[in-house]
Amino acid sequence: MASIPEFKEFLISENDTRLIKIVKNLAYKSAYELLKVINKKEKNNKSLQICTSESLTAGLIMATLVDIPWMGYAKYGCFGVYQTDAKRVFNGVKVSDVYTHKCASEMAIGILKNSNATIGIAVTGNAMPANSDVDKLGEVFISISGYKNNKIIYITKVINACVEDPQINGKCSTWHKIIKIQNKFNKRNDTATINNLLRNYTTHSALKLCAQFIEKFDPEVPDFVTQRINTNLNTELIPANKYKSLYENGQNQDQDQDQPSCKNKDMGLMMPCDTSGIRIDYPNTYLYKGVSTGLC
Repeated sequence: MASIPEFKEFLISENDTRLIKIVKNLAYKSAYELLKVINKKEKNNKSLQICTSESLTAGLIMATLVDIPWMGYAKYGCFGVYQTDAKRVFNGVKVSDVYTHKCASEMAIGILKNSNATIGIAVTGNAMPANSDVDKLGEVFISISGYKNNKIIYITKVINACVEDPQINGKCSTWHKIIKIQNKFNKRNDTATINNLLRNYTTHSALKLCAQFIEKFDPEVPDFVTQRINTNLNTELIPANKYKSLYENGQNQDQDQDQPSCKNKDMGLMMPCDTSGIRIDYPNTYLYKGVSTGLC
């Protein structure tokens, strides 16, 4: 078992925190600008809805959009696909090299094929490559997808914050030199700084590219997507899960699938949980239809 580092090793210095804040604000502004573009493109009470598939950012792009308390209806959701298998399971990625234009485009297309979103933002790349791939530090592939004439269209772009941003370049150069020339590992807090800088710059770049995509190609909200959303209002028609559970394979059939069981705090027994109650401020209780029951 590898040794566990101390938490203090990951703490970022005040100067680096200020630099990260600058880049984070760039991303925040790009999120706002993208929402403005979507707002202007609304037609017939239909709005584009964004879904992201995020490898290195692991949800940061959608979180940045959600940090803008406006136009919630334009934010569909996100796939956090940090691991390669997650890209394959959630987005249907088939290409072997996940650090490519091809992977980014398969992720972006997979967003639309596995959701009812109408705009896809996908990112994959090297926020923190292995030492053997240190020369790829900062290289990120972005793809944006949407619908036009009932067909999926997409674009891809490669960026590198270590090259494009002068302030980040200095940090990357120092980090790169320690590995490449001195053949040493960087301090964890320096690695954490690079992580944060590259992920926030990627977020800024992806949101900016998405706005440009919408302005240039004027993607649409197809009727068949609207129909699928309406169909999902009937929960009996929701698409099946990709994998079968143990229950569906014939195991644990003595337990009601829709009725979870959990340990009662007072009695120490396993019993059905009331999951339909409304939480109130009394500890360990739910209040449902005027009846207070034990919180499982």
